[in-house]
Amino acid sequence: MYSGNQASYHNLSENMKQKLEGLKTSIVNDLTTGGSDKALSAESGKELKSLVDEKADGKDLESLQTEITKHLADNTSHTEWIETVGGTANALTATIAGITSYKNGLGVSFPVKSNSTAAMSLNINGLGAIPIKKANGTAFSNGIANGVYTVRYRDGAFYLQGESEVEIGKQIIIPGTTNKAILKGVHDGTGYVEGSPNLVPSNIKSGVNIFGVVGTALDIQLTAPALNASDQGYKSWTDNYTYKRLGTTNMTPVYKIKIGASGTIRVTIQTRVEIPEYYGTIRILKNGAYYTEWYSYSTNFDLKQLLIDVKPGDIFEVLIMTGHYNWYVEASYCNVVYQDNFNSVELVGGTFKPIN
Repeated sequence: MYSGNQASYHNLSENMKQKLEGLKTSIVNDLTTGGSDKALSAESGKELKSLVDEKADGKDLESLQTEITKHLADNTSHTEWIETVGGTANALTATIAGITSYKNGLGVSFPVKSNSTAAMSLNINGLGAIPIKKANGTAFSNGIANGVYTVRYRDGAFYLQGESEVEIGKQIIIPGTTNKAILKGVHDGTGYVEGSPNLVPSNIKSGVNIFGVVGTALDIQLTAPALNASDQGYKSWTDNYTYKRLGTTNMTPVYKIKIGASGTIRVTIQTRVEIPEYYGTIRILKNGAYYTEWYSYSTNFDLKQLLIDVKPGDIFEVLIMTGHYNWYVEASYCNVVYQDNFNSVELVGGTFKPIN
């Protein structure tokens, strides 16, 4: 029995009670409640150990720690992130702790600061510049500023990883009569669609729209043919040739009409003669064969109009002939128009007369 001071004993007992009260902890029997003032029951501890053993595949914590340490040190089993890349746009440099040589499987990811302009390389820790290649073995040369790339080392080269699209590079498209497909893949920005200085309205049929350029070229070509220098006796308004023919049966071509589209054309021709008694003959040939003719008797200009059904490729020639070699017949104007769209062309002619 304690025989000392009773008051001191009583005080000691109260202090111990307070300490013991502060040590009280709730015991919980689950792994989800949590809290710093609670403790797991033995049953919950057993459950926790079972879960750890299942994930650890029977390995103890010390073995697991050893494996994790080895994994972190093995650069071929995971990809190293390089936050800061130095060098130039084409020759990259980087520093990574623990890498002392290039080994097959070494993988790194890095950002590119600026667009590359040629084949790229990567030099890690000063071990030497290693070329960066695409999956097909060709040089990688189109790094894009702010892009992030992953490469893996294999037998003297870093190979680009994760190429989800084919590397196209430069594609040139030549327009045609059908749509041209744009190749699926990564383009380097240097491709283009070819243009032509001939893509102008005057080279395109009137009303036809080609790539936004609306044509103004008419379906009719009207020209004044060059006269044959062997036919002396007449002078054209376009040159000073003289012609031999002094008879009345020589037809002289003055207009040529080429047809570009089907339809009906209206041809207007203006003629006159010098002496009414010696009429002029105006003849039309279609594709080299006789089509029609008429006569001009007036010293004043006569207008003659014809409606002719035509098809693409048709060629019409207008010929004139004087009734006497001493007097002239003059064809001074020709107009050709499509009846349906009124696109027309005209040509002002001149006088055919004998050379005295």
